[in-house]
Amino acid sequence: MSLKKLTPLLFLFFIVSCSDSTSSQYSTYGVNGCGKFISSLDSANKLANEIKISSYENWIAGYITAYNRQNGGNVIATTDIDGVFAAIVKYCKDNPLKDTNDAIEHTIKELKK
Repeated sequence: MSLKKLTPLLFLFFIVSCSDSTSSQYSTYGVNGCGKFISSLDSANKLANEIKISSYENWIAGYITAYNRQNGGNVIATTDIDGVFAAIVKYCKDNPLKDTNDAIEHTIKELKK
């Protein structure tokens, strides 16, 4: 199966995010610990890395889309998914005991400044 055909499937699998508009509690899917996230990117297998990065970027795109829909606007208007991905990688390297959800929330707060 080609990467182009696999990407939408990964997108659907990793990006599902739910929000309950009546409370501040919500569930996220596809979240990994930062340590696991960083170590998963260190694979010597180039194709495996490309698939992992693509699935993470798709998860990020879905999270950002849900955030934009819920809050209006475009929180990443000053950058792109690659920039957000790089910020998440940096956050996770600096905070290996946190998780990728913390990383994306931190990144969104930084982008809103």
